[in-house]
Order: sequence, then C-alpha cells, then structure tokens
Amino acid sequence: MIRKYLSLLVILGLTGCTTLDSVYQGTVGLTDPDSVKLRGDVEWLNPQPNVRFSDDMTVYLRVRNSSGSEFPISRLRSQVADEIAAAGYQLVRQPGQAHYVLRVNVRGYGEDAAAEFSSGAGAAIGGLIGYGVSSNDKYKAAAGVGGAVLGEVVTNVLRNRNKQVRIELVTDLTVGERIEGGVQTTRTTGGNRQLRSRRGDNQTGNTGSARTRSGERQVVEITEDFLNHENRLVASAERMKLTPEEALDFLLAKMVGAISGVLP
Repeated sequence: MIRKYLSLLVILGLTGCTTLDSVYQGTVGLTDPDSVKLRGDVEWLNPQPNVRFSDDMTVYLRVRNSSGSEFPISRLRSQVADEIAAAGYQLVRQPGQAHYVLRVNVRGYGEDAAAEFSSGAGAAIGGLIGYGVSSNDKYKAAAGVGGAVLGEVVTNVLRNRNKQVRIELVTDLTVGERIEGGVQTTRTTGGNRQLRSRRGDNQTGNTGSARTRSGERQVVEITEDFLNHENRLVASAERMKLTPEEALDFLLAKMVGAISGVLP
C-alpha cells in the first residue's frame, strides 16, 4: 500500500511541476507581494559629484558599450539626450564647444544572482524518506530510488517557484566641467611583472626555480580643460523569474534619471 502511494506521488510530481509552480506564483502574490513586484534602485559607487553651475549650458554627450552584451545603447543615448534637452541644456557635437562633458560607458548588463536550492540535498532527503517508509527489505532499494526521484522533483519545483532574479545595468560615468585656465592633472601608469625560470644542476641533477621582478612606472603632469569627476552607477531590478527584457525599461528609467540629474 505504501509503495502505491509513493508511486502515485512520484507520478504526480513528474507531471504536475508546471501546475504546482503556477499555483504557487498565483498565491504568493497574496502572501508575499514583494516577491512578484518589480523593485530596484540605483547605487553610486562614490558620492555623487558636486558639479558647479554655469550660465553656459552646453553639453557634449558620449555613450558607448564596452560590456560585450547586446544592450540597446541607442535607447540609453537618446533618452539621456532627451532628458538633458528637457532640462534646458544644449547638446553640441564636439567637446571643445561644451562647458560640460558627459561620458557614459556600459560595463555590464544581465543577471547577477538567483536564489536556488541545492538539488543534491533534495534528492538525498527524498531517498532517505523512500527508504524509511518500506518495512520490507526487498522493496527498500526501489523505495529509496523512488524517494530520490520525488525529492528531486520537489526540489525543482521549489527552485523554480522561489527563483528571485536580480538584473543589473552597470555604467561608468565621467562628468567634466570646463575650468577657465585649465586644470593640472597628474597621471601615473605602472605595473609589475614577475618572470619565473627553471634551472638545473648538470652534476647533481637537482632542479630549482628563480624569480625575477621587473616594473615600470611613469608619472606625467598635463594641463586639461576639464575637471573630471568619475563614478560608477549600478541600476538593479529584482523580481521572481525576471528576465533582462522585462527589466530593461525599468533599468533604463533609473539609469537615465541618475545620469541626467548629475548636471547642476
């Protein structure tokens, strides 16, 4: 009798994953509304720059994508440009014509993390349950296998129904403001390189290794027209089973508002 119930549970688990998952997602909106609600924010890596106001409200805007992702960079560029123009700024074609310079570089776009249960743990627990419910040694092995399958099914349902997905849009932002007379900037480049060589003793046959370090460091002082403020912004969106396509409009709105709002 126990074997029959166990077999029935396994069959129901194998055929009813989608149904169980759908029921869960329908009821979780009542018990935990935040899990099915799209939420997120924008975080600044450093404090927001304090850019000084000027009567010259000309802006040069450059937006690019170095992340390698298929992010729609044209949408970000056009929306930022529209917001800047709506605030009363004039977009120009060359940095030399501008009082402010905005450089935006998309560094990443996609899923950051998802909460999942370990499938191995579920299968192991199911196996122990299946093994324990049979009092006949002849059927313990089969019950254990059935229990493991059921445990895996339950784990898959839990994984799918509890999958909270976080999608992130990461950008590097440089805001330049023109300074009369220019700005003295010190730039340092450098790096260390370690070389490792293998050596041997022809008489004893012993071998060893030698390490050599070499480095090069350059410092240069230059005069620039702009005082630059550099920062990194992370716009995030989170929801159950969220996809990048579903999060795109939300992330764009957050990022566009943060970038355009940096101007005084």
